[in-house]
Amino acid sequence: SMPNEDLSGTARAGALAAQAPESDSEFLTRSREEFQSDKQRDQQDRAEAMDDHKFTFSSDSTVRNENGVGSQWSDKTFKARKAKRLPVMQWNRMHIYQQHVENQGRQNDFAIKVSQGDGGEKETSEYYQDRIRQIEYESNFNTVSAIARSNQLSAGRGWYRVSTKYRKGTFEQYVCLEEVADTFSIYAGPHKELDCSDAERMWEIYYLT
Repeated sequence: SMPNEDLSGTARAGALAAQAPESDSEFLTRSREEFQSDKQRDQQDRAEAMDDHKFTFSSDSTVRNENGVGSQWSDKTFKARKAKRLPVMQWNRMHIYQQHVENQGRQNDFAIKVSQGDGGEKETSEYYQDRIRQIEYESNFNTVSAIARSNQLSAGRGWYRVSTKYRKGTFEQYVCLEEVADTFSIYAGPHKELDCSDAERMWEIYYLT
């Protein structure tokens, strides 16, 4: 156990690095425990986010499903109306309003900005701004950010991935920004900020075929 439970994520990582290296089995055991803890912590908010996402993109034809599965009607209300032989209809207009906000976002041309801080040099901020702009261009960031924005609007959570790739035919790596199409494939570790920017760790779940 750590002597000071109030250590920041960076300090805790440094303290762990100073300890004896973990064996593979110890690493896997700790990782599984941490993931289960993070998954449990996110359970309620994730369930509500999934409901919101499904509500936004629900097809009007789902009211014909047994018990209205996938429709915008709650299970209780749907069954009650069916039992009383009352009409159960749906005209989903949520996606229209979502599309309106998404289009506004595209017109605003979202991009990462670098500002000159106190004591900073203008040339340095311009250099980093140019480098980031090149990364955005090579990554087709307009599409990447549009997918994250769509998920954020419908589910309250949208992500994109900072990664590296090899340039074709070489061993040279370059930084890229990648879309996360399934916003529910991401789990955040312990955090206080709403945007998870201070999360100690992040998990991405995907299946190998």
